Amino acid sequence: MISKLPRVKQIGQRVIYDELREILEPEHTALVVWNTQNSLVSKIFNTEEFKANMGKLIASARMAHILIFFNRYSTSDPSFEFPWAFYISMLRNGITDPLRLPRYFDPGTEDDSIHPCVSPGMYDTVLKNSSMSIFYGTRFEHMIRAAGITTILFSGIGTELGIENSVRDSSMRGFYTIVCSDCVSSFNRPAHDVSLRNMGNVAVVLKLSEITDTWLRARSA
Repeated sequence: MISKLPRVKQIGQRVIYDELREILEPEHTALVVWNTQNSLVSKIFNTEEFKANMGKLIASARMAHILIFFNRYSTSDPSFEFPWAFYISMLRNGITDPLRLPRYFDPGTEDDSIHPCVSPGMYDTVLKNSSMSIFYGTRFEHMIRAAGITTILFSGIGTELGIENSVRDSSMRGFYTIVCSDCVSSFNRPAHDVSLRNMGNVAVVLKLSEITDTWLRARSA
């Protein structure tokens, strides 16, 4: 009879988390809420479900005293934008004239405001960023490493764009990377579904209930 070998939990001085309660330990977990401005929330395929789920996720994260980072998309000055950015935006919007590209997130407008269902709290951090990853154009990585964060939980809009880019960047940087599958959304349901499957190769994709139940059990322990 072959005896069952004990699970390896440590390599040298590095501890390997392999249970959800360890991976999602509030002390070393940060929640990212990506681009939840009004103009985006109103256009996704599941607006009402998304708003309800995000409210539950953020409320649970605050009860667990988890650091929350809101990324707020900020338009860049077109005078300093690469032609590629115009081209890919033209393709996405189905137009051929860069001068006809729609304008979003004009400062001071209702479209630019973060939706009330996910309003930042007093102790949350809001980052402004015009890139497709939270790791570019912000001090996010410096901030979370300084705070001792090892797990990043991603939520927000849109799944196949800023979320997936940020998730891949997070995984490549060695963070435990979690995607809350029912707290991410998109304008494009098929692209959203494909993106979730793809991210399963580089991140752990969990339901909202799995995450909140883990934090609830941690508080009850």
